[in-house]
Amino acid sequence: MQDVIDRRPYEVFIAGTANVEAKEFVRFKTAVLEQQALALQAHKSNTQNQSRDFNIRPQHQIIYHDRNDRINVKFSQETTVIMSYPASSDLLWEITRNNSSFLVKRKTGSGVRLSRDPLNLRNVHSRKHSGAVNNQAIGIVPSGKGGISLLTKKKGTGATISQSYKPSKTSRKAYVQIANSTTKKGYRADLREDAIARASALIRSYRKSVKPTKESKPRGSKAKASAASAASADL
Repeated sequence: MQDVIDRRPYEVFIAGTANVEAKEFVRFKTAVLEQQALALQAHKSNTQNQSRDFNIRPQHQIIYHDRNDRINVKFSQETTVIMSYPASSDLLWEITRNNSSFLVKRKTGSGVRLSRDPLNLRNVHSRKHSGAVNNQAIGIVPSGKGGISLLTKKKGTGATISQSYKPSKTSRKAYVQIANSTTKKGYRADLREDAIARASALIRSYRKSVKPTKESKPRGSKAKASAASAASADL
């Protein structure tokens, strides 16, 4: 993976200030600041055309603007330098694989790591299923009155509800519509089975459980006597 970070702004910053402490700060804290800024971008969700500002003060200052899927990082000591660059999905995953707001942290270190990401069909914290780092992602979430909603994501935007499906007696129609809206159009075709399986599980959970029928008890002396004789014959 190529280095997408332009180092020249840091050289301008170092040359533009006489503060020795600021020079050392830029040299040795650059990687940490970059990771923090990228992590903030990875954690954004359900936002579209909305600006978010994050500040870390006093000496570690990051200002992040959610515009055009880019990150603006400002280093403020005696002078201010602004650097913008797009973040790749691979880089975002390397940063958030062990540090994500969606990651379910458990006491035991072994086993499958789970995720609360609404754009994660399996709720498994992995590169393939993570909706926070992939430019395209699919989510199936419950909606009001027993329905389900299909979430999709485009690069530079958060999750948006593309379609909602009302509860019905048959779920096959919902499966076909989900496939036609996403995987049949080439949108994350590798998630077709996961999307249908999640929709099926949600629809099944809405159905009322069927109570087992109670065994009828014999009535009358003759019926009770015949039942007792049948039971003794079985023994």
